Amino acid sequence: MLEESYRRYPNYLFARTNYALICLTRHQDPKKAFKILGGVHDLKALYPRRNMFHITEVLSFYSTLALYYHAIGKKEASWRWYEILKELDPDHHLVKQLKRKIKPSLMQRLLKPLIKWAQNKAAEDKS
Repeated sequence: MLEESYRRYPNYLFARTNYALICLTRHQDPKKAFKILGGVHDLKALYPRRNMFHITEVLSFYSTLALYYHAIGKKEASWRWYEILKELDPDHHLVKQLKRKIKPSLMQRLLKPLIKWAQNKAAEDKS
């Protein structure tokens, strides 16, 4: 549904960011995600005629961009964007979600291999 939304409304920011997130997480395709984000590193460059953006637009675009940076190995850039977004709205769910993705807790780091093992085991059992 998110891909269809992007196809129908390619200039709608939330369609872009939601589909880019799918490309980053499910498809693990950062190049495609960056292309969907307009191939730019700045919201103003994506929408040059606009001078103001709602806070949710800013958070959505830059949290997705931070995840892109993280996916391509630019961890420092990803963390810098997290710090900026945290200053804007530390309690927003996108900011909290971004932190969990780029700086997982000890428990998340410990569980990740176990979850991967369980998924592989389940895939083996199906075949």
